[in-house]
Amino acid sequence: MIKNFNTLDVLSVYTGRLMNTMDGVYEVMDHFYPGIMTLGIAAMQKTASKEILRQLPQLGSLPTIDGLNFIEEGRKAIEKFGNELALSGPHGTGNPDMMEN
Repeated sequence: MIKNFNTLDVLSVYTGRLMNTMDGVYEVMDHFYPGIMTLGIAAMQKTASKEILRQLPQLGSLPTIDGLNFIEEGRKAIEKFGNELALSGPHGTGNPDMMEN
């Protein structure tokens, strides 16, 4: 199933840096891994990041988002990609012990 998500929520999962709300991170992660719990989000972030890049290779052109520049980079990403990005899912279980990382 394909679903649209707030660009900053997708970037939060992709970069591992909270750029919007934690609720948005949960939404993206639950789409990928239904039933995922809080501890699973941290355990699955790198796997989810790889899946986001596979689906949205244009995100690979973003500069490294770190330090205080993440607010500015988030703004630029919205200008470049729009307010929402579409992702397909699910891609596994919400139990990180059942996934390959």
